[in-house]
Amino acid sequence: MRPIKKIIAILMTLMLVSGSHAQAATAKGWFFTPNSEHLQPQVYGGDKSIDEYGCIYLGDKDEKVIYLTFDAGYENGNVEKTLDILNRQQVHGTFFILPHMCRNYTDLVKRMHDEGHIVGNHTYSHKNVSGMTFEQFENEITSLEKLYYETTGNTLTRFFRPPEGAFSKNTLEYCKKMSVIPVFWSFAYADWDNNNQMSPEKAKAKILQNVHNGMVMLLHPTSDTNAAILEDVIITLKEQGYRFSTVDEIAADRRAGELDYYYENGMVFQHFGHCAQFKLYDAQDGAVTAQQVVSAEGSGHGALAGFLRAHGAEVLICGGLGAGARTAL
Repeated sequence: MRPIKKIIAILMTLMLVSGSHAQAATAKGWFFTPNSEHLQPQVYGGDKSIDEYGCIYLGDKDEKVIYLTFDAGYENGNVEKTLDILNRQQVHGTFFILPHMCRNYTDLVKRMHDEGHIVGNHTYSHKNVSGMTFEQFENEITSLEKLYYETTGNTLTRFFRPPEGAFSKNTLEYCKKMSVIPVFWSFAYADWDNNNQMSPEKAKAKILQNVHNGMVMLLHPTSDTNAAILEDVIITLKEQGYRFSTVDEIAADRRAGELDYYYENGMVFQHFGHCAQFKLYDAQDGAVTAQQVVSAEGSGHGALAGFLRAHGAEVLICGGLGAGARTAL
């Protein structure tokens, strides 16, 4: 099968799959397997099927960069301390918030945005989303987006962390349909219960023993232990040559890599600003099979079909499906 025929087949398959929710919504939980060599851990048992949904969980394995992420459901004085530490150290992170923060600590949530942090979606109810219908999941995402805008005047990003790391294939399909980017992690420890905190010394040692390139670190900013050790951890990691960034960098790197691929394979024939015009040309059939101007601002996926879908693009399909056939993804 020629490459262009494969692409068309992928497009058609994706349309069929996206229109059906017959797949079993088997609940899954995120996990990673640490090692003592400071190498990137195996995540989700090595299952790469999650990659087609644009999931973020690791950065570049060859770069000493760490992505701090925080699940912030309430405030007990430690979220403010965390923001103070990040500000002093000039480090940016990603905060996944709940409605309680928007309603009761609006100034803190505004501060997250104003000081350059990414603010993401941790759902409206903090319920397990793995068994939800699309309508239920959509409500979880959009209700928090609406509340965030009403209370802060800002637009919530489409980065999303599932409560408890619980998800199903349907969850990932829903994310794809809504152009929501699931963000998991490559390191976390039991820090969420303030009545059962690890000692600062032990927690710091655990973090430093597991540090690795492209680390996506999950912390709870309400933790007394984290508030006590975070600044020292950041300083130590800087001394070891690590830099800190936010998860949108991972998404941007993926987009850049995909654009390079399309250029190298003659699929892009014009690029301007944040847009690129794509052309798929079947040399044997002598026909342009798909072209579309899309924004390069959103999340990308591994295949062209996923990339276009993420931007809400309409793909014009000719050739094997009949001249002028129009299919909306």
